[in-house]
Amino acid sequence: MRTTLRTASALAAMCVLVTGCGFTPFGSDHTQIVADKKGVALNLKRLSVAVDDLNAVKDPTNTRSPRPASASGCAVDSGEVFEPEADQDWELSGPALSDVDLGSKASLSPTPAAQRAMEAIADQLIDRGWAGRARVVRDDDDGAYFIDLRRVYADHQIRLGLQGFSDEILAYATTTLNRLCRGAHF
Repeated sequence: MRTTLRTASALAAMCVLVTGCGFTPFGSDHTQIVADKKGVALNLKRLSVAVDDLNAVKDPTNTRSPRPASASGCAVDSGEVFEPEADQDWELSGPALSDVDLGSKASLSPTPAAQRAMEAIADQLIDRGWAGRARVVRDDDDGAYFIDLRRVYADHQIRLGLQGFSDEILAYATTTLNRLCRGAHF
């Protein structure tokens, strides 16, 4: 299972690829990982802007979003603990889809058509008030292809990242406050 891990401090270190299921000491009871209930509620309220904007995106050519965007509080995925975030994904088809082994490093490389779809999504978000460049960047360290956008308010900011793979485009948004969930990595 691929998991994207966003860190507010490292723009270029947008994600970490995780395979398999890991052990979590919290089991299925995610309430145990919440360190600050009021902070989580505040972040979910702040992330509603990202959810609304992601839901307003019209699917670019050769993409399909299988579900509405949503926000979640503290969560565990593949043994990793995550801070509250909003997320959306687009499945690729036609020339945007690459037929590679999803466990290979090649799965981190979106096709040119998928990169254009990422840029079309970013353009729509910029039209809705997000700041940044609607241009795909390749991280030299891990080979990830991504676009970073942000919204800055007087008391917080929201960071939204798009990452392209061979079979999908993922969007994740996070906001300040951090350290609301026990065991989350930063």
